[in-house]
Amino acid sequence: MSDQTRATMRAIAVAWVFGVFGLLAVGQAVAAAMPAPDSPQPVTRPAEPIDVGLGATGASIADEQSNDQSSGEQRPLGNIERRQGNIQSPTPIESEPRPVSGRGTLVVHATSSQLSAYSSPGSAETVTQLTNPTRHGTPLVLQAVTPPDSPQLDTGWVQVLLPIRPNGTTAWVSLDDVETSINPFSIEVDVDDFELTVKRHGAVYMQAPVGIGDGDTPTPHGSFFLTDLLRTGEPDGIYGPFAYGLSGYSETLTSFNGGEAVIGIHGTNEPWALGSNVSSGCVRVDNAVIEALATFLPLGTPVTIGVEP
Repeated sequence: MSDQTRATMRAIAVAWVFGVFGLLAVGQAVAAAMPAPDSPQPVTRPAEPIDVGLGATGASIADEQSNDQSSGEQRPLGNIERRQGNIQSPTPIESEPRPVSGRGTLVVHATSSQLSAYSSPGSAETVTQLTNPTRHGTPLVLQAVTPPDSPQLDTGWVQVLLPIRPNGTTAWVSLDDVETSINPFSIEVDVDDFELTVKRHGAVYMQAPVGIGDGDTPTPHGSFFLTDLLRTGEPDGIYGPFAYGLSGYSETLTSFNGGEAVIGIHGTNEPWALGSNVSSGCVRVDNAVIEALATFLPLGTPVTIGVEP
């Protein structure tokens, strides 16, 4: 073995050791910061694309007959594919707006660090100002209430659902301040049958059992949307590998573990409790299910809980 080869091997070994200790240090820091079950606190950084099978989870994915070309959709929305980077420097969801056509939900993406929402089109009365990125470090994305084919869009204004209290609050934002896209996905949570259904272009795409709120902390009913996607850093922990934040809040808690009582959809380390009232308000799914959802469900996806969509 040559001196050059031995030197190269020593360098690789040293790099490997330092890499292992670095990962251990990060893991310990994340574990120390993990909040209690169903806390709305941030968990770590945006997830990266993964490929997970669902054969043993009780979930099912329908055979897909894509109508992307007929609807004008180019591919699933980009926030999942483009979420590389860490929470301090998130990657923008889209660099250009998508065509506003076809069946689906209109989604708006903030293009500046602040987005003002108004009480009516053209009004000077501000309902709220939203920060971009969000407090979790992900790009600000909102679900539009205005249909994608509405003549209202010709006025330059779009009505959106806001991630603020009270649940279901809406306001108007200027199309000059946002980019738009079409989201073909939606989520329905049946609180009686403890089942989550993902639809794509209105057809059932995936179903899985869920655990929901219990006792004095029920899961709120209503219309919400996905606001954030975070990696927990502890796949076997209370949140599983990923957690989606929702635009809704607990209706019985004003705060939780020192933070806002935001609800979410996340994994679990108690899969045997799925199919029951078990959480503090969040929607729990099997870890393999949340891993699969994280590969394709974009921010802004509408979520209907406990009511007809």
